Amino acid sequence: MNGLDSISRRPNILLAHTHFSFLQGSSSPSEILESAQKLDWHGISITDFDGVYGLPQAHTHHQKMMQNNGSLQMKCGVEILLEPQEPTKHLEQRLPQDH
Repeated sequence: MNGLDSISRRPNILLAHTHFSFLQGSSSPSEILESAQKLDWHGISITDFDGVYGLPQAHTHHQKMMQNNGSLQMKCGVEILLEPQEPTKHLEQRLPQDH
């Protein structure tokens, strides 16, 4: 047996947008977690776009799943779009005139 045999073959999904990510996802956090559990995934990351709006619902549902002997691991994340010019514009608007 080599070292690779002990590695889980079940997938880990690192980016799952919920319906809280406008035009990015269409399922609720609960629906995503239930689907992942049914597919026997090892883990999933609820990662909405520009916010963590789906995490309270995901956390609550994940706790219920674990109480019912669920095995799905859940991670939390956020996907943020960074535009190089935007932070500069905001910073310039906040600086006093004499700087």
